Amino acid sequence: MQVNERLIVPGLGVVILLSVFMMGAPFIYLLLLALLGLAAIGTYYAPHPVQVEMRTGIAALGVIFLIFYFSSLGFWLALLSFGAIGALQIRYRDELRNPPRTIAWLNSVLGQRGATAGNGAGGTALAIALPGKLGALQGKVNIAGIVAAVLGVIVLLTVVMPWYSVSYEGETLESFSGWGIARSLANDQDTSLPYVFLWTLAVLAVASLPSVVLPRVVPIIVGIAGLAVTIVTMAYIWQATDPDRAREAGIALSFGAGAYLTAMAFIVIAVLHFIPATYNPLGTNNTGNDD
Repeated sequence: MQVNERLIVPGLGVVILLSVFMMGAPFIYLLLLALLGLAAIGTYYAPHPVQVEMRTGIAALGVIFLIFYFSSLGFWLALLSFGAIGALQIRYRDELRNPPRTIAWLNSVLGQRGATAGNGAGGTALAIALPGKLGALQGKVNIAGIVAAVLGVIVLLTVVMPWYSVSYEGETLESFSGWGIARSLANDQDTSLPYVFLWTLAVLAVASLPSVVLPRVVPIIVGIAGLAVTIVTMAYIWQATDPDRAREAGIALSFGAGAYLTAMAFIVIAVLHFIPATYNPLGTNNTGNDD
């Protein structure tokens, strides 16, 4: 039964991802649900006690998010999936009374306690519970990867920050968030291209989150690609809003903090992984580089 559940919950995570495409909710809302779906899939690789804790948290967060959204087919698919994930953990409720094991497991995986994982009470049990594939990730925590993960989250949040504004005689008439300008241009031009740009930036931002455990070439490519897509997106917005015509009417168009912060984040992600000192594992004096 435990083997079946190990496969059922990742399968429900796939259902959650599919349900996201059936909802018409704001972008940031859909993104949070998609991340929970990916997290549900990722629990397949965690030890059993950690699976129970993570899946309980995923189910709770998913239901909380969904109660703020109106009914739709995607809503019910996601709600049933989160409910099923939570229900599957009920029979392990006794394990949830123990001190959380998830943080200790993550520390061991990321190498923060790799040297002492086999020492002390419970250390051996935790080491045995770690899947062999994840053991290779120990000792890879580095400044560049941590910063890239944080910047990836910031890029995701820029979708609700000011991206574009319309001003007249120094006074802002209207300000558009990343999602707002995409929706406005999509409606005006009857095209889904603005959403394609937005989702591409989101995918690249998500791809930067696991930078701490990826070969340095991956975040470098993600950073360069993210910067390129950001520049193309800004160029598209500038061309589509016809700034020359607006200028003739005395209206000034300008990009906001969200656009510039997105570009800067991807630049920093790439640059940090070009610098050997920021890519070396924390707590070591090794100057070698991993490709």
